[in-house]
Amino acid sequence: MLAEIEEEFAEQHRTTAAHRFRSRGDIAVPSSLHHYYAFHTGRALPSDLDYAYVDLSRPNAAARLDRLLADRDRAAFCLNDTRSDEADITGQVALLHPFLVACFPLPVPYELPG
Repeated sequence: MLAEIEEEFAEQHRTTAAHRFRSRGDIAVPSSLHHYYAFHTGRALPSDLDYAYVDLSRPNAAARLDRLLADRDRAAFCLNDTRSDEADITGQVALLHPFLVACFPLPVPYELPG
């Protein structure tokens, strides 16, 4: 599927791949284009996966993370940052670290110590 997308949208794919960091004009191949392309070409089906999306740059991010921990009712969640800059990193680390430790208290075998 990914090879087909790369061939079908060759120019956009090349432009995106040439950027060292993400740019506004990039195509989002693994996070959305793949799914929509697969669906519209008859090779994927919609699902009702119960998930949450939390944008860390939004003022309600802390409340959303608290709700995720308290309810534990989602099969999956996505943590994203859409509008932050370097000045926001310290606050985001302070927000995320306790959440991730509480959500995933046991390390998995491939994690590095510390």
